[in-house]
Amino acid sequence: MYLSRLYIRNYRSIKELDLRFEKGKNVIIGRNNAGKSNIIKALNIVLSETAPAWDKVENVTEGDFYYDKSVDSVADELLIFCILIRETVHDSEWNEDKLEDLDYVSINKCFGFNICGEIIRWEEKKPIKQPIRYGLDPSNLLNIFDNTEDDCSGKIWVDSKLNNQKRFEEVFKGISNFAYLFKAKRNESGKITKDIRFLFREDSSHDWVMGFKAQVRNELMQSAIIPSFRDPQNQLRLTSYTWFGKLMKHLLENKITPQMNKALERVQLVANKIFAGVTTEIKNTSLDIAFPGTQLQIRFSADSKTDLYKSCQLFVDDGINTPLTDKGSGIQSAAIIGLFNYYTKNVITASAALLCVEEPEIYLHPHARRVISDRLDEFLDNYKNQVIITTHCSEFIRTTTKDMNIIMVHKDNHTTAAVPIQISQYKRLLLDNNQNELFFAEKVIICEGNDGYLLRMVADQVYPGELDKQNVSIIAVGGKDNVKTMVELVLKTKTHCYIISDFDFMLRDLSGDHKKYHKINPELRTHSSIACVQDQFFEQSCTFQVKGKTVKKQIVDIRTWIKSNREEAFFTAKTSRQIRGIPSKYSLSKTLGYLQRHGLCILSGEIEDLFIDESALSSKKTKCNSFRKLDLEAIYRINSMLDSKSIEQIIDVVPLKRFLKAVLKK
Repeated sequence: MYLSRLYIRNYRSIKELDLRFEKGKNVIIGRNNAGKSNIIKALNIVLSETAPAWDKVENVTEGDFYYDKSVDSVADELLIFCILIRETVHDSEWNEDKLEDLDYVSINKCFGFNICGEIIRWEEKKPIKQPIRYGLDPSNLLNIFDNTEDDCSGKIWVDSKLNNQKRFEEVFKGISNFAYLFKAKRNESGKITKDIRFLFREDSSHDWVMGFKAQVRNELMQSAIIPSFRDPQNQLRLTSYTWFGKLMKHLLENKITPQMNKALERVQLVANKIFAGVTTEIKNTSLDIAFPGTQLQIRFSADSKTDLYKSCQLFVDDGINTPLTDKGSGIQSAAIIGLFNYYTKNVITASAALLCVEEPEIYLHPHARRVISDRLDEFLDNYKNQVIITTHCSEFIRTTTKDMNIIMVHKDNHTTAAVPIQISQYKRLLLDNNQNELFFAEKVIICEGNDGYLLRMVADQVYPGELDKQNVSIIAVGGKDNVKTMVELVLKTKTHCYIISDFDFMLRDLSGDHKKYHKINPELRTHSSIACVQDQFFEQSCTFQVKGKTVKKQIVDIRTWIKSNREEAFFTAKTSRQIRGIPSKYSLSKTLGYLQRHGLCILSGEIEDLFIDESALSSKKTKCNSFRKLDLEAIYRINSMLDSKSIEQIIDVVPLKRFLKAVLKK
């Protein structure tokens, strides 16, 4: 079982938002005030541990209704709609597929509920009823609240405990979709009314059946939602309906030994002596007069048989043994996640669980962040469970699982909007935090490799502090063949994208025609080129805008002329000077300068050709020749040289400065 969909309307910063979640790990990313927390709060309203009197809990206030600035109006109603998917699993014993088991041990302890139905006929003075089915769509969600429990004449009672009633197992057999629909409405006087509906259906091709006051909804999937403000006293409440209360009750159930009972009795004897004065005074002056024979007791613990678990308290000894509530948010987060993980593995083994954490990185150093990220991956338990987190930290993009769903949240015309990104096809490029940083950037520069270090050095001296001030990330992709894929990913995040590369990115193709020149250069390799990059890159508002297609066509025309007239150079040239006799309308110097001024930095040669002081570069040898290389050793050397030299004394910064000016809009 997993949360598949969350639809929100008119809640806080969200006018309308329809999110799809995946099995496994879902990461919500966005800038501050984009609306990430509002998504979690909406989930909390519907999926959090619900007290029997949930409608009396003040989880919705007047400030939670969406305010539309364009018309200066506050919404009167808000909606939250969640769909849970019950998965199909393979039964190896019977060698067949079936729907995953539900936790009927817990479900059968719930009170029954009414299905909204109708009487279709009478047989021997007995009404034959069938459920009313609803075609539920986000465009008409409110229609379902038109039918109240009192209005349905053909209500069908579902209960596992009473005779001659439909059992939960019978009703839920073959049901793969469950849903909760929550509505809050405010009137002019500020009074807020709330209502919720429980729905289920066979699958997405069928209409919904509606139930009222269905307590079983809390047993279908256990959830723990940890907001950014850690509050163990609230999140670890010891009640009969919270997961923590159930855990502690499970740990103590049938484990109260005679020795423990004797210890508790001794504690109570001591308490009776300590409080004897006050209890005797109250008995003699108050209780005996109105309630003869009644005594007051002051106890140190709850009743040993039924409520002992409610007196449990968590302590952490990190050098100072104090309650968990007195510790920092980092320790609190780790403890809560660990306890919930234990609960799902040892107590509710028959059903799935959802762990939702806001900003798990709060007050954690990098190593601890990576540990918590790994614990979240382990909690998935081979995709049995589900994780949803919001984060500003790249450590939580790294994952040991095969897939991860990323949701990019942003503000669009003062309302929260979202873009989902499935990163499975990009995972090979997301090696570490350096690449994962792109999800948190406003601008991304894609480079091949070590040229990114050099570009940052130039930026630090020419435009000090601007890369960080403007939230610019420089992402190395390990070669030209990966540029297109990384550009595609960055564009999906709605982030401004820029490219820097050597001149040969302007040339080459994957046709295989380069093989005829192997005799000239046995080390010749081919790769993808700028012509492979998506049209959307050229049409960005930060690059060529409406001229994008024209610019790309000009590049393709230049490449076509070079391949047709200078084929050897097309496959072997490393600098623009090696392309001879090119027509003036295809001027490489003018074209490259124009591209650099608009956020596409294709150099006139290799990055090493920019060096004025070649002693900074490393010497390399191949079978054919020797050359100077910008490797990590050279980067360290350049970094040391900057103590006594400016970057302009080491390299020709003109093309890089021209490019950075376009990126930073200087």
